[in-house]
Amino acid sequence: MQSLGERPSVLLVEDQPLICLELCETLTEAGRHVIGPANTAAGAQFLLKRCVPSAAIVDVRVRDGASAEVVQRLKERNIPFLVHSRHPQHAAARDLQKAPRLPKPASPADLLALLDRVRNLELAA
Repeated sequence: MQSLGERPSVLLVEDQPLICLELCETLTEAGRHVIGPANTAAGAQFLLKRCVPSAAIVDVRVRDGASAEVVQRLKERNIPFLVHSRHPQHAAARDLQKAPRLPKPASPADLLALLDRVRNLELAA
């Protein structure tokens, strides 16, 4: 398994190209290494087999369905994550309902603040 060095890395699970571009730009400008983006849950699982991200940003629904299995894998590996979705919280799988959540669209500042808070909570645990 590959470690990604000093820069915090973020697995991006998102299937909308314009949102991917915006998130990649935001994360890169903030000094994060972007893993992906994965536009399917299967793609995210593939990436998780090859590296250990510092955190993840996960959309509730991607091209091949729900992201619940990705979230389960993140939890098993103690990788902090946030849900970034336009789908209502009650429509999410049970594992996602209590996750830190940022509705789409969100400002870059809000996204980075929640991502840092999620990572800091995990580091303090």
